[in-house]
Amino acid sequence: MDEITLGHELEDAFLLKGLRPGLTLILYNKEKYGPRMKHTLWHEIGHVKCDHKKHSEKEEIEAHFFAAQANAPNVLIKTIAKRGYKIDVRFLVECFGLSEEAAQKKMGYLNKYGFDHSNEYDDIVQMQFANYIDAKYPPKTKYFYDEYYDELDRERESWY
Repeated sequence: MDEITLGHELEDAFLLKGLRPGLTLILYNKEKYGPRMKHTLWHEIGHVKCDHKKHSEKEEIEAHFFAAQANAPNVLIKTIAKRGYKIDVRFLVECFGLSEEAAQKKMGYLNKYGFDHSNEYDDIVQMQFANYIDAKYPPKTKYFYDEYYDELDRERESWY
């Protein structure tokens, strides 16, 4: 195994590129499968999708962000929160199957940045999960958060 991993430990998973053109392998420890491994595999896929050529802090941050979005997309968390559900570590573990560690990191991100970040795939993700969210997380009240109201309120405040 040391020859394959180039001396690195195969604790969770390992990305292997360059054996043949166009071939990328993700080796993983099948005995450790669970919520942590789910994040780890998405992390390794993130390295591939982000076309990382080296291993540095920047690439690790990007891969972790990719995994966090794949496992628990911000747009879905935002949609559920707008329906009156409390978003906390326990909720993220139960709803998205995150590990405790990944859920704590996700909460740290949400507490620091909120839901202000969006991307071009948010509408597609939200549409794909609409039936599930409607069935599992119906609005708790007949009134829920509306971004348009916030926009109007900010505009009104700028008049003074």
